[in-house]
Amino acid sequence: MIRIQPLNELPTPDSVDDTVERAIDRALEQRPDLQSDVAGIRSAQARWKEARAAFYPSFSLRATRALNRSIYCSSSFLGDTPLL
Repeated sequence: MIRIQPLNELPTPDSVDDTVERAIDRALEQRPDLQSDVAGIRSAQARWKEARAAFYPSFSLRATRALNRSIYCSSSFLGDTPLL
């Protein structure tokens, strides 16, 4: 016969040694199925962000720098002829 003890009869610990983050880290280290689930969730989140970004307008900026300089020499012999 299996006896099940009610929860109100179980002693409550005074404190828990691990933080929540440490307990989660330990669970992930010991459970490969949880690691796989977390990887699936992160992949789904990345796909969701990518799909959502497609609805935003895109903005691009291109700058170029050009130097266009001509020097004119004015003389009666050459006329108005560009030197460069």
